[in-house]
Amino acid sequence: MKEMDEDLQQMTREQLISEVEKLRNAIRKHRDCSEHDLCWFHPDLWNLLPEKYEVDISVPQWDKFMQGCIQYRKSLDKQLPNAPRTSTDFDEAEKRHTQAIDSTDIENTLKEPPEAYAVFQKLSPSHKNEYIQWINEAQKQETKERRLEKMISMLLNKKENQ
Repeated sequence: MKEMDEDLQQMTREQLISEVEKLRNAIRKHRDCSEHDLCWFHPDLWNLLPEKYEVDISVPQWDKFMQGCIQYRKSLDKQLPNAPRTSTDFDEAEKRHTQAIDSTDIENTLKEPPEAYAVFQKLSPSHKNEYIQWINEAQKQETKERRLEKMISMLLNKKENQ
């Protein structure tokens, strides 16, 4: 579990339920936005909700959409006047985002050394998912590769300590 989520271990059942309700309500609010209130289309986020919902959104025409983008950017200047600025083109920023990996990718990487692969195979699905999530949180491909290497050493260390 990540450091930022350690507080969950200290919460009562009622507090956890309250937090889940807040998260679900925030997701619903985002899901039910339309027109200029719709910043990003995130069906993967919305599918975390227990109810399945056919999204019915209205998308602004391009000229109206661009007006909304400009207003959003102006609001960032007001809300975060000291935030760092970037001049990276959108296409360049898109290239930086790498494809998410899944357990098959990890298993293929772990074929060598076979000892690490054997330890990974014995992990619970939730533990495997923690590794996958940790690797996927990296934005740069180099970081993902470093984390894969680190995961291999961690798995080999687990084998030695069993």
